[in-house]
Amino acid sequence: MFRNKETVALNDILVQCESNAKHLHYTVDLLEREEDRALLKQLADERVDFAEQLRRRIMQGGELADTADTELDTLQELGETLASNLAAWGRQELLQARIEDEEKLIATVDEALTFAMPPDYGPLLEHIRGQAKTGVAGLRGRRCADRAPNRR
Repeated sequence: MFRNKETVALNDILVQCESNAKHLHYTVDLLEREEDRALLKQLADERVDFAEQLRRRIMQGGELADTADTELDTLQELGETLASNLAAWGRQELLQARIEDEEKLIATVDEALTFAMPPDYGPLLEHIRGQAKTGVAGLRGRRCADRAPNRR
């Protein structure tokens, strides 16, 4: 089956959302601060919801929807868990890895928006782009939370 560049771009977004959701979910178990965990859970739920919406839309258009490479994700998670357990990676590094995931999602959406997408996809893609930008800001805020000097 031949796919057009728009369908490929939509599937790239779908796969990135699923991958981000999985990474966010497993990172929750590695962090101790409830504020960090709550943000990661919220972002993961948003990515899962969006991936489900996008998958339905792609399939309604008669296309096949891709899925994230679970083996690759599992290997990445194993490496991060091992590094975290060996104290090579701490909270800061784990949050930075999730920031990078969200930035990759933004870049993937930006690339897709350069194509002539069907009009009904524009608002959907802008929505996930906005959510990912908010996620980056939230993760950066959490990452900097313990760096701020105490003020009296």
